[in-house]
Amino acid sequence: MENLLEKRNEKISFALVDLLLILLTVSIVLLTVFRDCKVEGSSMLPGIKTHERVLIAQYFYKIKAGDVVVFETAEISSITTGENHENLIKRVIATGGETIRFWPADAQGRPSEFWPTGPHDKPERYILQKKNAVGEFEDVDESGYILEAMDKSTAEKIKCKKLGIDKAAYGGEDIIVPLGKYFVMGDNRNHSSDSRIIGFVSKEDIFGKYIMTIRERSLLNYIYPDPDRSAPRSIFLTNRK
Repeated sequence: MENLLEKRNEKISFALVDLLLILLTVSIVLLTVFRDCKVEGSSMLPGIKTHERVLIAQYFYKIKAGDVVVFETAEISSITTGENHENLIKRVIATGGETIRFWPADAQGRPSEFWPTGPHDKPERYILQKKNAVGEFEDVDESGYILEAMDKSTAEKIKCKKLGIDKAAYGGEDIIVPLGKYFVMGDNRNHSSDSRIIGFVSKEDIFGKYIMTIRERSLLNYIYPDPDRSAPRSIFLTNRK
């Protein structure tokens, strides 16, 4: 009887050791491949809210249009903060070789078939269009993530020289994304400093891809604790003007 109890306890001990080794391995992988960061700002509303913590992949990821990425830039901080760089989180709109444009629409976001011709017929919104495989522009369905379409006042702030075009980008001018570059925008289109201001983002400046938001009751809080909420490991300033 005692031998049976000893064998059972031995099996339980081995099982616990195996479980602990598995948990330790998973934790090491998570801490190495992934990283938790805290978001500040409103430029990724409604999907990602200010003060939320997100999990990003640091390695082994591919980037395509629609993905949310984090990257480093000096274009904004040199003006607003005086620091050497700033980390941003934005959505990839177009990748190298793709062509996009901002097309006039009415207040409901419906595209205009013809250019406005009079002072009382100016577009109130601009929607995103992308050139397809046969060279025709199509509306990009962004209803699943944007807060609202880009309005005229935001469109007029687009820095055309940084995008390699001479005319106003909100006037339907084609924006061709160079190879190795990305055109990114915040989901809160009218409150975001992104490629419309800083220009294209280089592949080398991107250091992570958004995986998920870490919810308050998530088990990931045990692996990625945030002991001091006032001083997180990383802050993405997402809505600098």
